[in-house]
Amino acid sequence: MRLDGLDLARFAAFAGMVFVNFRLAAQVVPGDDIYSAFTGLLEGRAAALFVVLAGVGFALGRGEVRGTLIRAGLLFVLGMANMVLFDADILH
Repeated sequence: MRLDGLDLARFAAFAGMVFVNFRLAAQVVPGDDIYSAFTGLLEGRAAALFVVLAGVGFALGRGEVRGTLIRAGLLFVLGMANMVLFDADILH
């Protein structure tokens, strides 16, 4: 069963993390423009929302502990390998 509101919140968290990490990757200097204000607004909040939603998804997926741990391990390994190539990734 899919929850549309939860999916929308996941998208918002993911998009916020992409914006924040894109600023790091592009080495944009914070300034007074609207883009810096937007990424400054998202910084920290997107990651917190992402983690809270991960907890909600974990709580709703009862009985999926093994699959979740396997996915978490795989993402950890991929994130650490990707960090060698690209410092501003989302997975690590």
